Amino acid sequence: MEHKIIRTKVNDNSWGRWCVSCHHKFEDGEDRHEWRMSLKTQNVYHAGGFWNTHCHKCFVQNLVYWQEELTKTFDELPNSLKELA
Repeated sequence: MEHKIIRTKVNDNSWGRWCVSCHHKFEDGEDRHEWRMSLKTQNVYHAGGFWNTHCHKCFVQNLVYWQEELTKTFDELPNSLKELA
């Protein structure tokens, strides 16, 4: 996972000025989270996904959601696939 905390500036263009989950508009000086899930090897353009912008609350909620879903999916794998990890 790639993650960075960005301080919003008034003269920012429209990119990243709103939380993609709750649509909170970031004010001047307010921190926002920019992150994306990355693949282990990224040899193809955009293979790691696109950057997401979140407020603090939505960032944490999404982290918890990803963690729960990835754990559930991994637990449901056959043992032969878990051994590859």
